[in-house]
Amino acid sequence: MYNRTRYVTNVQIAASCLTGKYVQLVTVPVQFLVQFQKKRQERICHTCDSHLKRGSMPSIAVPNKIELPHNPAELLELNVLEQQLIARIVPFAKNSDMPKGQQRAVHGAVVCVPSEVEKTVNGLPRPTCYR
Repeated sequence: MYNRTRYVTNVQIAASCLTGKYVQLVTVPVQFLVQFQKKRQERICHTCDSHLKRGSMPSIAVPNKIELPHNPAELLELNVLEQQLIARIVPFAKNSDMPKGQQRAVHGAVVCVPSEVEKTVNGLPRPTCYR
């Protein structure tokens, strides 16, 4: 998540990088309530953030012809369980909280297990059997 007003050193470079194309559905807490609401927010990596603050063009930016593949709209609306069901590779990692702040860290090796998506897709929706 970012704030466009932080990139005042070179506004033209910031405008060419922050196109609004890479928007993610995130869960945001509602103030003074225990509820959460889903909002679409554009995300930016730490590398691009630091380059844009200095007023320089990030090396991995969209104007340099480096883009992520387009995600279909159907995939953007999936919840976590649905994403796991259709994932080609399921990563397993040991996550833990850092001593200070709200950051998380990965400890040890990350194991990526391939899944057979066709079996899952052919098995959904499961037929209801009444005996």
